Amino acid sequence: MQNYAVFLEGNNFLLHDEHGTSKVVGFFVTKVVVATSEQEAAAAALQATWKDPKFAAQGGSVPAPSLEVKVVHQLPASSEMKDTGFTLFEMEAE
Repeated sequence: MQNYAVFLEGNNFLLHDEHGTSKVVGFFVTKVVVATSEQEAAAAALQATWKDPKFAAQGGSVPAPSLEVKVVHQLPASSEMKDTGFTLFEMEAE
């Protein structure tokens, strides 16, 4: 098993703030996972991100949200890297 950093980009996710306002956002996030291969690491990072409570209830959103693996990087065994927070950006209205 190896440590991997998986960089992901999400687009068209509907978020609600504490005031009940909704907006469509995109985001970048890096997930650190332990896996046997780059492919397994990518799949685990995707699954973990889709399950995040901020983004889990996206069924029926228009436009449909998407999540893409941009980079998978094997980390040295000594790495103490942790997941990054979500870096959000507003999506432009179409």
